[in-house]
Amino acid sequence: MDYETLCKILDHSPDGIFIWDKDTVLVYANKAALEQNMVNKEEFIGHTWEELKENDHVFGGFVPLAFREKRIMHAKSIGPSGREKYITNTPVFDSEGNVEYVIATVRELETFISDIGKLNIPIGLLNEPRKPPEDERTLCMPSGIHHKRIINFINRMASTTATVLILGESGTGKSEIAKLIHKYSNREKEPFVAVNCGAIPEGLLESAFFGYEKGAFTGASSMKMGYFEVANKGTLFLDEIGELSLPMQVKLLRVLQEKKFHRVGGTRDISIDVRILAATNKDLGAMVAAGDFRSDLYYRLNVLQLMVPPLRERQEDMPDLIAYFLNYYNKIYSTSKTMSDGVVKKLMKMPWHGNIRELDNMIERLVLLCPAPVITEKYLIEQDDSIYKNKTSLVPLKKAVEDAEKRVLQQAFIMHKDCRSIAKAIGVSYVTVSRKLKQYNIT
Repeated sequence: MDYETLCKILDHSPDGIFIWDKDTVLVYANKAALEQNMVNKEEFIGHTWEELKENDHVFGGFVPLAFREKRIMHAKSIGPSGREKYITNTPVFDSEGNVEYVIATVRELETFISDIGKLNIPIGLLNEPRKPPEDERTLCMPSGIHHKRIINFINRMASTTATVLILGESGTGKSEIAKLIHKYSNREKEPFVAVNCGAIPEGLLESAFFGYEKGAFTGASSMKMGYFEVANKGTLFLDEIGELSLPMQVKLLRVLQEKKFHRVGGTRDISIDVRILAATNKDLGAMVAAGDFRSDLYYRLNVLQLMVPPLRERQEDMPDLIAYFLNYYNKIYSTSKTMSDGVVKKLMKMPWHGNIRELDNMIERLVLLCPAPVITEKYLIEQDDSIYKNKTSLVPLKKAVEDAEKRVLQQAFIMHKDCRSIAKAIGVSYVTVSRKLKQYNIT
């Protein structure tokens, strides 16, 4: 059988197949492998494992390991699409017992479960059960460059024990990223404990984090473990880390440095093995400069940093996200709604101060409120951006009037389109509507 025929046959395999030579150069990748990684052949073939890694193509560290240890290596990862993959790296030996090639076969979990189902084998026999619907929402499945960068970061850093600081605006998915880092780490089967640092009263912070002994204070009728102890061997996610007070920052720093603490009211040191993930929507660097956040704690937390961009900077992800949430809520509410192109365009232009969380809520609202099978612009109510402004601050009266006029005209334009209908609906003249639409650049 010639090489060309063999390649045609392997292109029919549903599994991705990679072949690496002894210099870890990728010498072959079949059609499924290229599709799984969303690349063309020229981007892969002829490049070394290190080169591909530097270009954010991630295969885990198991290819070099299979060459070094001369044994089959199994791994799991998530590809650019966000789908979970299982990888088997099999060494091929020459006549002298040296590893000449490593063949990596890659199968997406979704495909694997589907195939198993066709054989009527109970899902319970699988090592990894089908993910519940809630988990399927994690990060969604867009294909833009920012999403790929986040997925690649998770792939590369999940297996380490380093502290990760996740930065980004509210609603960008920082907590979901933390869950994925834990899920794809070697601590997956250990506890994942998430703590909102801004939601705990100052007086309860120490006992919440470190626990307390019986009799430590009035009402302490029994010993209670804190977050660090509960998360031992696993991952502790400190959300809104920028909300911690300076005294609590000192105590947290000591635990991170010494890997031990004692409960409130206790004297015995308790050693722990916990991986720390932290997140904030604040500028910690500016807080350090202002004296509101300890520099030594900042450097301890900022070993690995991931900046999650706001949704308004992820325009290429918007169509995928809109389609994803629409499909998700159609399933939840047993509907089959679709969206007009006009609605999608309007959604693309909105500022999304609440980011993915706000988009999620908007799509759910549209699915619930629209009685028709097609969601049109008539049902799309522009978000009132006054909710993002400081309610206690005053603005000039002229600007307040202009803002109110603009919001009314935006909503009227969505519902009516032509100037005469808008004028009739809001009780002003055609000339006024025409002039105001130009003034506020509403098209």
